[in-house]
Amino acid sequence: MTMKADELNPVRDDETGEWKPNERLSHYWVKHYATDGCTLCGNSGIIDTRGLKSPAGRPFGRLNYCICPNGQIKRAVRREMC
Repeated sequence: MTMKADELNPVRDDETGEWKPNERLSHYWVKHYATDGCTLCGNSGIIDTRGLKSPAGRPFGRLNYCICPNGQIKRAVRREMC
């Protein structure tokens, strides 16, 4: 089943106003990437690929938000601030 990008966004709690991770994406993360922590970002919420280069020597890295709950919340807060 394919999900639209909006279906992957974290949601704001109506009562507290706090951000909550997307439940479907979090379940996927737990099933495939969680151990004692996030195997993608090390629980920082950010995947840093800066400094990586292609075989031809061209840089292509960047900072990316992880799909873990930490990354979901950081992405939502950043969108809110911009």
